[in-house]
Amino acid sequence: MAVHKYFFKNNHKNQGERQGLRRAYLATNNYPNKKHLSRLAWTTIVMSVSLVLGLSGAAILYFVFPPKPSLNNDRYLDNTIFREPPNSIDLSPDSVDLNITSRLESREGINPNWVYNVTNPTHFKPNDNLQNIVNEVVYTARMRGLPTNSLSIHLIDLNKQTEGTYQADVFRYPASIPKLFWLVAYYSLQAERNIPPQPIDLPKMGCVTTICKLIQKSDNEAASRIVDFITDTTSISHTEDYQTWLNKRYSVNYFFQKSGYSGINISQKNFPIPYLGMNYPQGWDLRMRGDNQPPIRNQMTARHASRLMYEIATYQAVSQTTSMQIMSLLKIDLNPQVWKPEEYDSVDGFLGKGIYQNRQKIDFYSKVGWTNDSRLEVALIHHRSKNRAYIISVFGDGAAYGEDWEFFPIISRLVYERMFE
Repeated sequence: MAVHKYFFKNNHKNQGERQGLRRAYLATNNYPNKKHLSRLAWTTIVMSVSLVLGLSGAAILYFVFPPKPSLNNDRYLDNTIFREPPNSIDLSPDSVDLNITSRLESREGINPNWVYNVTNPTHFKPNDNLQNIVNEVVYTARMRGLPTNSLSIHLIDLNKQTEGTYQADVFRYPASIPKLFWLVAYYSLQAERNIPPQPIDLPKMGCVTTICKLIQKSDNEAASRIVDFITDTTSISHTEDYQTWLNKRYSVNYFFQKSGYSGINISQKNFPIPYLGMNYPQGWDLRMRGDNQPPIRNQMTARHASRLMYEIATYQAVSQTTSMQIMSLLKIDLNPQVWKPEEYDSVDGFLGKGIYQNRQKIDFYSKVGWTNDSRLEVALIHHRSKNRAYIISVFGDGAAYGEDWEFFPIISRLVYERMFE
């Protein structure tokens, strides 16, 4: 319009001609003639302009201050929890593995003032439907002759953020579940100290790196190296006094305790550890268990395990990229042709065995723990077409659970059917 105004002002000296051209210009560009507009028409124009300005302002505010997505939103679940890792993550098996021989320069492991980043955990609302499902699981255990006083269950509906529980806050020996916690602590230490990112690979790539073996194989040697790295301790050749060593080992407990994981103890390694020639705790690893019977052991609750799984799944643990890496490591292929040939598998005798026939419909993420005297698992099950997901943590303490290879598959089918069908 500025060009036209300049043209009108400087090239038409005849006033009448200028007015005629102006009327023609306005008519051509659909500009209304003020003389022919009624009061109603002007009111309509003013309201329309106001509406446009209002919508424009709202749009600007939306993009400048976008709303925080709700975890109850199915679209949010679809876009965050269950994405594959970005291409920038190095998953190549031929990358340099974790340099477990290099010591941290500060020689203090986890900073005693350092805290796991999720300090405000999500609180889930009790739900009658979920509680009924949990009650069915307890009833199933009782009917199999299993001691229900040694059983803990925590069930979470991720879409609704509700829960059902049974003795979910009772402390139990967690077997290999701490390996998931140690991995989170390692990634947090890596971020805090600017340690170069370490490679990970997946089972389909051979699972040759320490980090993959830690989770997918539940390898005690890999776990020992990770514990040494994050606490700046060793099980042999000590260079400090016992109390200093013990405080360093306990630092991984404090790391989580300060973020609300009250009472958790994950400071002790899993045995045997072949590369150390240790089939059972020796030296200071034995001393830290105390002289009393029963000895001091690792302990956590079913709620602790499901909370960490939830924080990883919602990309809160350390960072989004880290959480995505961990989710990739936790993903289990339920195809029997994949897990049956394995010497170690986390499907047979566990929750995955009960629902592997639904593998075309679901994504399954899990960390298990097992000894002759215990059977434990924390798992996330995501139904793709329904876009629904739940987390279940089951801790069975005692030989009755350790020796029962059918209970976990049975209750897994039960929970799956109640949640999705």
